[in-house]
Amino acid sequence: QAGAMKRETMELIRSCTAAAQAAKLVGDDAFKKGNLDRAADHYIQACRMLDVLPVEEIAKEMGLDLEDADLAAGRAAEELKEARDLMLSLQLDLSRVCLHQEDFEGAAEAATNVLEKRPGEPKALYHRGIAYLRMGQKSEAIEDFQLLSEKDPSLLETIRSEVLEHGHTCSNLLRILRKQQGQGEELNTGDESSEGDEAEIVDVDDEEDDNAETMAADEAREVASATTKA
Repeated sequence: QAGAMKRETMELIRSCTAAAQAAKLVGDDAFKKGNLDRAADHYIQACRMLDVLPVEEIAKEMGLDLEDADLAAGRAAEELKEARDLMLSLQLDLSRVCLHQEDFEGAAEAATNVLEKRPGEPKALYHRGIAYLRMGQKSEAIEDFQLLSEKDPSLLETIRSEVLEHGHTCSNLLRILRKQQGQGEELNTGDESSEGDEAEIVDVDDEEDDNAETMAADEAREVASATTKA
């Protein structure tokens, strides 16, 4: 009986994953065409399809760590990982759409959902850092951008440009970036403002890639030269 229940559960996971993938494709197409509301609706719909799946519980029962890069191959393990990874991908898509819609709370929430499952995920840090910056939560933005810059130092200058282009001065974040670039400024974790260095707001854009850090780096570099859609 236990085996039959597990088979039924895995069949449900396959079915819901396939349906969620189909909804994601519709959302992706809508996003490319600039229909943000339709994209968000399909991403949310797909997330709800996967929310009902006991992926984490089954993985725990099977003794599987879905974050283990060396996870042993096996149909059940692959299907569980596929469902979990799809959910994270959808949350990243949703955070991106929310940024374009200027729903910064929604963007931060979706990115946080990813970071709770995958701490330090570069694209989630990048999206949430921008959302915090746009909401005026400078301390939180500093934490996310600092962690992101530590994971990928090549993004230092891009993050610095991002801060300046958002029309929000953030002297402490700039000081952190200069310090990490070897200019030796003292690190200050307060929430001061600095004068000048303001420019127009830009939005984030990204493309899917198999490597998360590569995705964040590519996305960040595109943002540095993008124009606002707001």
